[in-house]
Amino acid sequence: MRAAIYARFSTDLQDPTSIIGQIANCEAMAESNGWEVKKRYIDEAISGSDDTRPGYQKLLADSECGQFECIIVDETSRLTRRAGELPRLMEILAFRDQFIVDCKGFDSRQETASLLASVYGGIDSLELRKVKERTHRGLRERHKAGYSAGGKTYGYTTEPIDPEDTNSKKRYMIVDAEADIVREIFRRYAGGESPRQICDDLNARGIPSPGSTWKRSKRRCRGWLGSALVGMAASCTGILRREKYVGKVVWNRCKWKSVPGTSRRIADIRPASEWIVVQHPELRIVDDDLWNRVQSRLTDVRKKSHKANKRSRGRPSKYLLSGIMKCGACGANFIMRDSRSYMCSSHANSGPNLCRNSIRVKRTIAEQVILEKIKEKLLGHDTKRYIAEQVKRAIRELEKQPDDTARLSNRLRTIDGKLAKVADAIESVGISGTLAVRLNQLEAERTETEKALKRVPAQVSYHPKMAKLIMERVQELAESIESIGSNPCTTLEDMEAARASLHALLGTVTLVPKDGILWAHPAPNAKGLTGVRPLQELRINSPKIGSGGRI
Repeated sequence: MRAAIYARFSTDLQDPTSIIGQIANCEAMAESNGWEVKKRYIDEAISGSDDTRPGYQKLLADSECGQFECIIVDETSRLTRRAGELPRLMEILAFRDQFIVDCKGFDSRQETASLLASVYGGIDSLELRKVKERTHRGLRERHKAGYSAGGKTYGYTTEPIDPEDTNSKKRYMIVDAEADIVREIFRRYAGGESPRQICDDLNARGIPSPGSTWKRSKRRCRGWLGSALVGMAASCTGILRREKYVGKVVWNRCKWKSVPGTSRRIADIRPASEWIVVQHPELRIVDDDLWNRVQSRLTDVRKKSHKANKRSRGRPSKYLLSGIMKCGACGANFIMRDSRSYMCSSHANSGPNLCRNSIRVKRTIAEQVILEKIKEKLLGHDTKRYIAEQVKRAIRELEKQPDDTARLSNRLRTIDGKLAKVADAIESVGISGTLAVRLNQLEAERTETEKALKRVPAQVSYHPKMAKLIMERVQELAESIESIGSNPCTTLEDMEAARASLHALLGTVTLVPKDGILWAHPAPNAKGLTGVRPLQELRINSPKIGSGGRI
């Protein structure tokens, strides 16, 4: 029997060698049962409540391809810690004639497996909640005692109380060079400069940004952004709003909620009554007078801009291409710079020293060019040919599949015939040991055949005009996306659904500036265009408009 091994540990604070131990236990179990281990899947430093783990997803994909019959884990909590996921997985595997075992005695083939899986899921979910509560309680007490409770703030670092103790508590320390930049930012903002002007100058001088200082590799590592100064959401406190610079360390401001089935988290602001503030006068970087002037200006700016930005952050955008277009010069998102035009967010928020792509593009022009090309591609000959080929291929696969229903039904009729003959023999000569054994064998065989017949999936049929029907749905999709983008009465929910469909078709569209013109390059392997030649580069801007021009 072919087997697969899955191993996982939760965080980078855990011992990675636990993976080696898990695999060793699983291999010993496979050897004792005479199973051949075909593949090993590993996820490192990822929570078991995250179903998007790459190793786990690869395991599920290979399971669907039938590359093994058995999944071995050290214990079921390594496979998943999310309530309900283990029973769901067991049901899928049973349909594929596959099963799960762990080194503690669990076997999904047992009659009690479903009950045990539900119990294990509940226990794992409860354990996760307890771990969160214990961690929160420990961090709270550490914060109250004046020690670091995690998180990073520009201008500060942490050092262990006892350098020789790897588990020693840490205290905050001021980084003098960064503290000077913090004071400069406060003075310049209080003096009337905008966050964009300040960030542009810091980038021009080559001052390392907070992200690059913390050695980030993906987000906010290129340079200073305006959001680093004022914050872009309620959960994100920018430098100019950080109370730590006046010696107040605030903890428990946010409550983080995990998005089910992923490792992504969303922050909610807790009531101010739940915040825990500890005074650290030795950590003061900014004096009270400068702090108050900055906060007063931030309040005034917020009041003035409130009417211009009534949409609550976190809600779906009301623009069709939001989140889909990226700058080809720096990789940042294109955002709505004003009510009419898209622009590179790095240039818009931080100036030309972070990104020199100053070209704006009208929203209506971008949507017109991209949507027209999408409609042309979706309804073109390449797509029609591709759909026709896929339909023919699916029909051929269906025709190759054996008719299990007919086979099992014939087998059932044969067994019934044999049972009738045994019954006739018993009626003629009476019961005997041999006839009794044969009767029991046939009845058991009939029961198993009935069970197998119930497990056979419903026979899939196909419509003779399937390809035409699919093309009609594709046309409806193209027209609905186009109409939603131009309809002012479209709801945010409908816009979000249309944007998801468009993203599936295009992937991320990269806007590359060249000679004052933006060229759009859709992702070459966008899911919705698989098998169809990808869209070629599209010229969005008019060649008559130079760099920085508005269309």
